[in-house]
Amino acid sequence: MHAQAMTLALLFVIACGSSSAPPAPAPTRAKPVADDAKWRCSADADCMNSCSQGAVSRAWYKDAHVNECDDGCEGWGAVEPKCLDKQCVAFHTGKDGVVRSPGCTHKP
Repeated sequence: MHAQAMTLALLFVIACGSSSAPPAPAPTRAKPVADDAKWRCSADADCMNSCSQGAVSRAWYKDAHVNECDDGCEGWGAVEPKCLDKQCVAFHTGKDGVVRSPGCTHKP
């Protein structure tokens, strides 16, 4: 019995004393950044609202050939998007005035 306990203790020390690092987590897509042409801008005038795409770069939209809708992100309450931190951001008029529109910002 004593030999089994010593063997078990030795295995525990060996396993717990491993110097190898834990496996790295799988890479995930980070939040979109200004490098994504779809949202890239340098001034408010570079941005526009698209019904189906939300606030996007005018330059990207010109060549994107997207299918549009009848309401969505350019519907009632939508206001001109702004260029914040070099990314187009959607806004709408709500009960608290003009506020960010997260559902129309960085739509995939």
